[in-house]
Amino acid sequence: MTAKPREYLSAEFNPSALAEIREVLAELEARSIEHVGALEKWCRDYSELQACLSEEGARRFVDHTCHTDVAEVKARYMDWVENVQPVLKKATFEIDRKLAQSPFAAELPPEEFAMWLRSVQNSNELFRDENIPLETEDTKLEAEYDETIGAMTVEFDGETRTLPYMGRILEETDRSRRESAFRSIWDRVLEDTDKIEGIFDRQLALRQEMAKNAGFDDFRALRFRQLERFDYTPEDCLAFHDAIEKVAV
Repeated sequence: MTAKPREYLSAEFNPSALAEIREVLAELEARSIEHVGALEKWCRDYSELQACLSEEGARRFVDHTCHTDVAEVKARYMDWVENVQPVLKKATFEIDRKLAQSPFAAELPPEEFAMWLRSVQNSNELFRDENIPLETEDTKLEAEYDETIGAMTVEFDGETRTLPYMGRILEETDRSRRESAFRSIWDRVLEDTDKIEGIFDRQLALRQEMAKNAGFDDFRALRFRQLERFDYTPEDCLAFHDAIEKVAV
């Protein structure tokens, strides 16, 4: 598959360079938009920047989850989490607000922009400046969990195996092997119970604070909005669970 060529960002744009990111963000925020055609062009340029930065963040995240024991990989991911993401969250809020408040937003073709505009409006409503450092700390705890799980191995079939490898055994047809693999996995996980529960407890407190800051009673309600689950509620999910138990099980 051939990558789509950039139309807004220069070929030399470096999504790892915070100074370059700031420069592009500043241009988008300051650009004058005098008609709906100009807004469409601005949206496409903004989307190109988002795609480029999302790819960079995703690559660092995947590298970290695949190589949790490599210090250089962790450092690159932590640099993104601690130094780049907070800047992006604040700047994205300002740029999203520019889009939402544009007098030409209602004139954008709905078949292409309606869902995006709803997403932008939702992000604006959820944004709280005080949640940025909490979200950073929460992401760091997720990385700590990934490192903890990534370091785990078990002895199985006379070999040292990682937990992802053991997941393959859980799909085999031999029930006794599946049970043996399951017990091996969870015996190993339970050795780090205190550490894992400590991570969870810290995340629980952070997430509850984020929810309260955003005006929600609990993190589940906030998370549904963050995931843009506009068309169904937690109660709908519980009803669906009950229906499966009564009808399918």
